[in-house]
Amino acid sequence: MITAEGLTKIFFDPKRGGEFRAVDGISFNVMRGEALGIVGESGCGKSVANLSILKLIPSPPGTIESGEAVFEGRDLLTMSGGEIRKVIHVPDRLINLVVG
Repeated sequence: MITAEGLTKIFFDPKRGGEFRAVDGISFNVMRGEALGIVGESGCGKSVANLSILKLIPSPPGTIESGEAVFEGRDLLTMSGGEIRKVIHVPDRLINLVVG
């Protein structure tokens, strides 16, 4: 159903001396009816990974440097925010990314 492969998200922050990687090469595959829990220390990139897939982090400052996120054969990273909303909010294929 949804696959992320090699997703890398960088941010530019001149106060920190330039670019830094918030997510570096994350990959996962979740099939229909499955659930995935992403765990880790505070600040390790869990929320950034999920928000990046849905294009909910503005660019700049955040940029997807590499990777792909495919939902039912469609590359989410090449779609506009409006297109993503139309695809994922159809009731029989709803993606529920709980971030918090």
